[in-house]
Amino acid sequence: MARVDKKGLEQSNMKADENENYIRHSMELFAYLPLNMRLCQPNEIEERCLDYFQKCIEDNMKPNVAGFALAIGCTRVTLMNYISGVTAIPSENQAVLIHFYSVLNSLMEDYIMNGKMHPLSGVFLSKNNFGYKDSSEIVQVENKVENVNPERLIEESKMLLQEPDELKPLSANSIPTASELIAETKKGDKQCNS
Repeated sequence: MARVDKKGLEQSNMKADENENYIRHSMELFAYLPLNMRLCQPNEIEERCLDYFQKCIEDNMKPNVAGFALAIGCTRVTLMNYISGVTAIPSENQAVLIHFYSVLNSLMEDYIMNGKMHPLSGVFLSKNNFGYKDSSEIVQVENKVENVNPERLIEESKMLLQEPDELKPLSANSIPTASELIAETKKGDKQCNS
């Protein structure tokens, strides 16, 4: 992570030999012979992928999608096209690439979750390399106005305003049945529509 100086400017916290190590690592990957994904065998791709991860271990570098692409001899975009099927390659070769790409995805999550990568860098890389997305869901509720019988509303309002001792106890005969309520609602609908 970079430091910020007194003026608010970002200062590199890279040690003197680190840049040399990053460049050497990338140039050694660049020196690998490119694999022709349409013609090579799946075991050749698997061997190259294993070599890439071993190289990252030896150089103490975090594996990444661009480095992975460089190791097999293509760009990050071309690699993504192979994996997604935009660029046609034999399905066995595509399966090997997807398998190792999944390892990179897993490593990325591990680095982020275990504090080995700045969260903002992790979010950026996850969105750009692994298809992660921020999503917000907006639920729109439709306001529905029901037709109401005005007399019934007045009667219910009066009941609510009565003192507790003025409330009449309910009897079985005073509770309307479902069919009575439906009939009353239909009657109210007709009055509102006229």
